[in-house]
Amino acid sequence: SSDLHVIGRAGMRFAVRNAGADAVVEGVGPHGAEYMTGGTLLILGSVGPNFGAGMTGGRAYVLDPAGSIRERIDPTSVAAHRLLDIEDSGHAADVARLLRLHRDAGSAVAAELLADEAHALRSIWVVLPIDQTAPAAPAHDRRVATGSQPIRPAIVMAVPS
Repeated sequence: SSDLHVIGRAGMRFAVRNAGADAVVEGVGPHGAEYMTGGTLLILGSVGPNFGAGMTGGRAYVLDPAGSIRERIDPTSVAAHRLLDIEDSGHAADVARLLRLHRDAGSAVAAELLADEAHALRSIWVVLPIDQTAPAAPAHDRRVATGSQPIRPAIVMAVPS
């Protein structure tokens, strides 16, 4: 895996088709993480619309105290969750590791966030592909085609809490 640290914002389509690199940036334009298949992004600023469209792997962490990331993602491809609402403590350790590396690369933004790391972690959102976050269908919901009737998928909607 490779590391990229951008001191400042990136433009459109940052990390498109990322397949394994770790990258930290201080904001991205539209279509960030599009078709991403692996790797880790840490975004310490705003993201443009259509974030994560076609994303099938990897993960993105976004600093967003207001939670506006929920309106910026492509909801057919990804879901956004507050970092502290996810039971996997590995995410918090991953963010802290990336923040330290970014600070060491010269980022004043990362240094400021690390000065109150607990507060910063409360403002981080995790963006994951839907297929990594959706629960499996209950066993009684398995469908079998009969005769000429096709299998029709159940419609499942996630409602933000």
